[in-house]
Order: sequence, then structure tokens, then C-alpha cells
Amino acid sequence: RDLIVKEAMKLPHVGALFPKSYRLLEDEVIIARKITVPPVLSWDNFLTMGKQCGLEERDMESASSFLHDLGVIVHYRDKSSEEVKELVIISPLFLTKAMASVVSLKSTMVKDGILKLEDCPLIWRPPMFPDELHQPLVHILQSFQVLFKLSRREEARRRGSPL
Repeated sequence: RDLIVKEAMKLPHVGALFPKSYRLLEDEVIIARKITVPPVLSWDNFLTMGKQCGLEERDMESASSFLHDLGVIVHYRDKSSEEVKELVIISPLFLTKAMASVVSLKSTMVKDGILKLEDCPLIWRPPMFPDELHQPLVHILQSFQVLFKLSRREEARRRGSPL
């Protein structure tokens, strides 16, 4: 137990002061995740939510980073594709379900370790996984090294359009 506490105290946000508006934003996210299907907001909608909590637009990057680090949201603003940067996943469990649906033993779309892009709609179905989220989810799962894009040579060898 002491080791866990010692390690936790090393985390960047432990002991740091943060604005009350961050807590208000966290509360709003928790409420929104209960009623938003899928639990994903556009960056613009997240900005609006932040403004309703008293945050200025210039503070939203920091607030997003803070909530991301705490595991309240998942947001990759700095190093992702444009479509991923514009999404704020307000329920990390949503991303876990997306991953599990690909790596699950129940998935019959993954053959010999290959998932073709055109098969994503058979795994990720609306309303939880609308078509417009498929490509961003692929990018996110690639960043987690759950999915890998095949080389052109391997792709040609398999004669499909795999990830």
C-alpha cells in the first residue's frame, strides 16, 4: 500500500491546484456521458461545454489535457490525425469497447489477424459506433498498437484492403 501511495504522489497532478471550472467541466462531462450516444463530442461542442463552466477558449487545451490525464476523457489534440484531434471521447469505456470488439474471440471479421476496412461496419454498428467514427477509431487503435496498417507489399499479397 505504501508503495502505491508513493508512486501516486509522483503523478503530475497530485497536489497541484486547479481551477474550480475544471471540476465543473468534469461534472458536466460525467452528466453528458450518461445521455450522449455515442459518448463522443466534437471539439467545438466541448468548447461550448467549457464556456458554460466558466472557461475561456484559451484555457480549454489545458483543461482537456488535465481531464485526459485523470482518465475522465480521451482526447489526443497534439499528435493525431485531424479527425481524431476534433473528437473528445467523454467515456473512456467507449474506447475500451471499441478495442474489445476488434480483439474479442467473438469477432468473426478478423481473419488470420487481418481486419479489412470495409468490415468495420460489421463490427462497429450504430448507434454506438456510427460510420463517421470508424476511421478515427482505426487511427486511435493504431496509436495504441491494437491495429497495424499492412505494408503495400503485404496488402497486395493478400489482395484486399486491410488495415
